[in-house]
Amino acid sequence: MASSRWIYEKLLEDIRQNPELKPVDMRNMLLHKYGLILKDHVIRRARKLILFKIEGRHDQSFKKLACYIEIITNTNLRSRTYISWDVPLTDHGSQAQQDNQERIVQNSRFKWLFISFKGVIDEFQRGCRPIIGVDRAHSKGPFGGGLLTAMAIDAANHCLPLVVAVVEYANNDSWTYFFTSLVHVVGAHHHGRFTIISDKCKVFDTSY
Repeated sequence: MASSRWIYEKLLEDIRQNPELKPVDMRNMLLHKYGLILKDHVIRRARKLILFKIEGRHDQSFKKLACYIEIITNTNLRSRTYISWDVPLTDHGSQAQQDNQERIVQNSRFKWLFISFKGVIDEFQRGCRPIIGVDRAHSKGPFGGGLLTAMAIDAANHCLPLVVAVVEYANNDSWTYFFTSLVHVVGAHHHGRFTIISDKCKVFDTSY
């Protein structure tokens, strides 16, 4: 009987060319090419292996976030970048102080990420209207979470992506973190002079 590894080897290039192929499409391809009728769980496992090969693993991508933030900090000076991890209790205290950043990230769980690039901040402060639109979207990856965004409108009526944040959960703590960081972007002395709008996001009663 064909294994998921065998399917991986046979269909890797097909799915690389068309990542939207579903298990039912893979089943039809295997039947047409090799005359095989395989169980659904074997095909789903093979598709998962193939997507890991093509796109990489989500957990490995999260572990690279600290390096990504460091690159932004070093190459895009005065950008606003924040990242937060839940450090296991076993890593607290003197032991954590002796560990390097890589070790801490490896043993920690991602919590929040906030990015606003310097060029966007300058553009917003130079001539954008005092209106900020916020929205959220749910992550479809295996770890869930959400994407929080803040958009502005420039003088030409074009959207300006002011802030993007990735959070573990779109809850009260995440929105508070988001707006607290947003204040640092627009400038604390501007706080209260901007109109915040959203599309049915329950944020204002939980944050600012």
